[in-house]
Amino acid sequence: MPKKTLIIGLMLLLIGSAPYAWVSAQKNKGVRLQVEHRNKLSIYYDELVTGKVDVDSLADASVGKAWQEKLDKNQTQLDKYKEAKGSRELALVISIFCGTAGGALLAWSILMWMAGWLIKASVYLKKTICNALIQYRKAREENRAADD
Repeated sequence: MPKKTLIIGLMLLLIGSAPYAWVSAQKNKGVRLQVEHRNKLSIYYDELVTGKVDVDSLADASVGKAWQEKLDKNQTQLDKYKEAKGSRELALVISIFCGTAGGALLAWSILMWMAGWLIKASVYLKKTICNALIQYRKAREENRAADD
């Protein structure tokens, strides 16, 4: 039974870690893109505040002349992103559940293995102590008999 629990726990732990790694990679990619975009805009903060550059000309310069058309095209990509975000959140929940269940089963099986080992060791220790006491008593009785 503990071997089966150990195998199931390891499988659940591995199954839980794979989607978590995927979600983390996707999240890091999104953060990296946001940082790059923020860095591009930070160059123009002073000009935007003072009014030297308007938003439309900044968009033309950073994205291109057809930025409004690209924005409309990107609306479908935005919808796909929202759907993918929902699936990533679901994958994250499943990942956390599987990882937690796998970790708990793994810990349980290790504890049960250790408990079984301790029980076997205590039985062996008991037998060893009993045998040592029996031999000690026999030796003591022989010494008494030899002294008399």
